[in-house]
Amino acid sequence: MSSVQLTRLRSQINALLAHFEKSEDFCRSLSSLFLLYGDKRSSINAWMREDSSLNFFNVPGSVLAELDTRLSILSRENPKTAIVNADLLWNSNDYEIKKTAINIISNLDELHQSYVIKRIHEWINPDLDKILMRDILEAFENKPNILVNEDWVKSLGFWLTSSEDEIVRLGLKALTQTITMKYKNLPQIFNALMPVIRDPKIAIQKDLVDTLKALIVQSQAETASFLIMCGNLYQNEIVMAFIRKNLPLFDSFFQKEIKTAIK
Repeated sequence: MSSVQLTRLRSQINALLAHFEKSEDFCRSLSSLFLLYGDKRSSINAWMREDSSLNFFNVPGSVLAELDTRLSILSRENPKTAIVNADLLWNSNDYEIKKTAINIISNLDELHQSYVIKRIHEWINPDLDKILMRDILEAFENKPNILVNEDWVKSLGFWLTSSEDEIVRLGLKALTQTITMKYKNLPQIFNALMPVIRDPKIAIQKDLVDTLKALIVQSQAETASFLIMCGNLYQNEIVMAFIRKNLPLFDSFFQKEIKTAIK
């Protein structure tokens, strides 16, 4: 692994970006850069990779940050080429290359939002490595035009139906971000939450409560009606106990309404 000297790195990135318009050359050059700075022996964050099928170059964060800064500008200036490059990079089985694809599409402007949403919907699936799910969530957490798009919420539905608690937690965090952006279609949010409310495991309850808090800020009445519906649909003690646990989040009027409805 080469040590990171900023002047030298910038020169190498300039050489890489000169191939941006030639997608296959660009992808090969990107792999070469990561090989140069990578460390195959590194065990940093190995706990995140136990179930991963990805290969890791173990590139220093400073290299990725410098590359992403330069690519963000170039992607906005050349969106059509950026899209082609992102698609090609995503086909790799190398973590850093896939992460670069995520960063490229996250920097496209609003004119290309339909492409971004389409790709997110295609990329997010129950088999996607959790580390990439975290990266997608982080890349778009400050992109309100994405977070309030109905197709984004549909994509999150994959996360919430997963059998893995960690993926469900990530989905709930993403859904909470969407709600705080004043997302208008609350029935769609409630539909996405149904599988989670039906089985409110202890491992996901903290994040689920955070989602409910965000919903209550949007509409106490609709959130109360949702919990009443869930209590009537899933009449078991686990669901009832979870609903009762969340009663203090509501004002006294809605607490009474929920208590009366789910007796």
